[in-house]
Amino acid sequence: MKALGIKWVYTAIILASFLAVFGSVTLRQLIIVSLLLTGAAYLADILILPAIGMLAAAIVDFGISFLVVWLFSGMYVGQTTALVVISLMVAYFFAICEALFHVYMKERVLPRREATIIPFPAMRYQMEASEEIYPEKDKKE
Repeated sequence: MKALGIKWVYTAIILASFLAVFGSVTLRQLIIVSLLLTGAAYLADILILPAIGMLAAAIVDFGISFLVVWLFSGMYVGQTTALVVISLMVAYFFAICEALFHVYMKERVLPRREATIIPFPAMRYQMEASEEIYPEKDKKE
């Protein structure tokens, strides 16, 4: 939860810094976009970061942040050329912050998560052989 909170704070700061150019973006809309971006990027960090590494995950985060900001801010502001440029700038600064956040995730969050995964047993069965078919019945006689 701490990592998710850190991610939301810097996401909201970056979005507020750049989307403040448009006077029509309200605080509620800003919080909605930052929560959507935080959730999508955190899910990508949990799934993609251990598999492909930090650089590729930062590139994926750049794409995710550009699409989320461009699409969802476009619903509130309207699609303009300035929104595309601002979405690219948000994605750039978000990718820089994500590169630093990936170091934190690798050191603090992912080792704990990997430690809690219980591997599935190998399921190697062996037949047991014995002379007793009904052990309780044989003891009574």
